Amino acid sequence: FFLDERNKYYTSQWRRDPQQCPGGFMFEGGVHFVAGLRLVCTRLGWGDAEEVSALAGHAESGLPGPDTVQGWVKFGNCQAATVSFTFAARHRHFRLAIVCTRGTVSVERAGAGYSITQGDHKEHVNFAGVDNELEHFVAEVQKNQLQAVQRRRLDFPSDLGAAAEGAWDVAVMEALLESGRNEGRIVRVDGPS
Repeated sequence: FFLDERNKYYTSQWRRDPQQCPGGFMFEGGVHFVAGLRLVCTRLGWGDAEEVSALAGHAESGLPGPDTVQGWVKFGNCQAATVSFTFAARHRHFRLAIVCTRGTVSVERAGAGYSITQGDHKEHVNFAGVDNELEHFVAEVQKNQLQAVQRRRLDFPSDLGAAAEGAWDVAVMEALLESGRNEGRIVRVDGPS
């Protein structure tokens, strides 16, 4: 995703003020990607995010740094997910993929919706709100991946916008940025009690 003066968020001063928004655009935008990742991984029974490691970079001079973060998030059952966010890319690309022993399920932004691919099967889902899209993606992963895995599935609140879930998303993003400031040091996620 690329932010420049054509983007409506580019001139928002609070995102540029480290007192109001530490981590700037990366923190404010990245937390939404973290929310999607946590939703999928929690529904797969991975537990919650426990540790992260990341490297952070600053490539776009018009944005406060960092504008790029790459790393991993380790979940409660020792599964790990890689993350890569950038607001300095010259083209917009969104992709979430779950790679397991029996295959891969991925979702990518495509026009006014998303393309969901599993093996040779590909379908297009029109944009119907983030909640509906992620639920569909999770259902596909569960249907095809969890049948062969015996693990406890954590219940996820029916209210996806619950404050505690948002606080976890913020804690993961803060940990990623802290790790990035410290050359990839492993950081424990300090989520809400």
